Amino acid sequence: MSRGKAANDNDVSTEEINKCFQESDIKKIRQEEKRYPYLVRHIYSGVYKQYHVEFTSDEGQPPVKSALTIVCPEAYQSGTLTNKARNMVIGSADYLVKRDNVRLCVIFSENDCVFCEVNEPPKPSDNPPSGGINADLLWQ
Repeated sequence: MSRGKAANDNDVSTEEINKCFQESDIKKIRQEEKRYPYLVRHIYSGVYKQYHVEFTSDEGQPPVKSALTIVCPEAYQSGTLTNKARNMVIGSADYLVKRDNVRLCVIFSENDCVFCEVNEPPKPSDNPPSGGINADLLWQ
């Protein structure tokens, strides 16, 4: 397969993906990614979906759309995510991976993440996934 060519009718070529984006879209994605923590779901090669993590102290509060909402009243201490909240995010992501048979990575900072795979325990890493196309922009 040559670079930029679709292998079959179900694949998307590089040219088709590039047509979906403007430089402003790329800048918007990069700015949004700086809000930690967040989840990245692998859709297929080079395409991902991003979900922010929202913490609440109220179990009755409805979940935030396109976010993982976690009840944790003391998620931050002096502006830093607590170990309890971190472990709740990892545990929730791992549960979703196994329930929905998907691949997720929890991004805590530019050099701190945890990969969650279906048949493996969560795996900490200092190399978060980068690049790719946000699926939200493909289907707007």
